[in-house]
Amino acid sequence: MATLREVTEADLSSNFTCFAQNSVGNATGVFRLKEKGKVLFIYILCGAIITLLGVLMGSAIVYLHRIEIVLVYRNYLAKDETVGDCKEFDAFVSHAKLDTFGGDNSFLDEEQFALEVLPNMLENNYGYKLCLLERDILPGGAYTDDIVKAIKKSRRAIIILSPSYISGPGLFELQAAVNCSLEDKTMKLILIKFQAFQEPDSLPPKVKKALRVLPMLTWKTSNSNKQLWKTMQYHMPVKNTRGLEKNCLNFFCFSWRSV
Repeated sequence: MATLREVTEADLSSNFTCFAQNSVGNATGVFRLKEKGKVLFIYILCGAIITLLGVLMGSAIVYLHRIEIVLVYRNYLAKDETVGDCKEFDAFVSHAKLDTFGGDNSFLDEEQFALEVLPNMLENNYGYKLCLLERDILPGGAYTDDIVKAIKKSRRAIIILSPSYISGPGLFELQAAVNCSLEDKTMKLILIKFQAFQEPDSLPPKVKKALRVLPMLTWKTSNSNKQLWKTMQYHMPVKNTRGLEKNCLNFFCFSWRSV
């Protein structure tokens, strides 16, 4: 075996003569060095890095726009979960009542949000049907019974939280909604923090746990609430409506243009 300790590029064009001798005889051979094929390590490494970055960027985009993707999927492929469930309303809306906090200007904004803004967006734009105490429940019945019946006929309960709500008699509606959601696993709560509030110590344990573990949306009075409405759609029941289809596509296209 011949061993070359050092080889340069100039040696590639040279002929080497190898002479071997032993007790049997001797032999001579001529050979020429051949350039070894270049290792594509750099290209392989770069390709792996680019692939990894592509996967990470794709995962980040999917995560950031997961709500839009789910909404588009639900609109075109998911089954309408409202068909045949024997429920009349898509969501029951609970908010602080005017007769309790009539002198609070901020409360007037809260009532306007519950009775005008929410119905305008969810009913007129997205085709959902809300249950509003002032509009859809006939007066004269027992308040507690009417509330429980209305919640049981609804697929969701939208709770508008504020200091006025959390310290007022309307808190019963939240407690009733929590109890109904524990009995009916298809009924879910959607919490909206309309104003910052502090939980009183007197809250029932089930209500405290619900406020702690359930996702809570935040209404922003001075900023765009586009994300809030998208998240609201995400938490509302799957329902095929013409308005929902149009707005889902608008949100999805807008978000992808902004990437």
